[in-house]
Amino acid sequence: MRGFLAASVLYCTGPMAVLGAISLLATQLNTMVSSAMMNEMTATGGILLMGIGISSMLELKKSAWAISSRRWPSRQLSYVS
Repeated sequence: MRGFLAASVLYCTGPMAVLGAISLLATQLNTMVSSAMMNEMTATGGILLMGIGISSMLELKKSAWAISSRRWPSRQLSYVS
């Protein structure tokens, strides 16, 4: 019985609390964001989700540019005077 209770709290109550907080935030943002802005954010989010899904289905790996740009800040730059 305790395991069921713990699982219920973890998998049901936790996500519902997160959704409730998101709903409250969305309600507050509704006064500041116009419908056109909301449509643009929705479209951007949809494109990002489609890109993640396609890259997952095609099993795309990180590009050489992404790997090299991660190491860029650690390089020492020398300036010639």
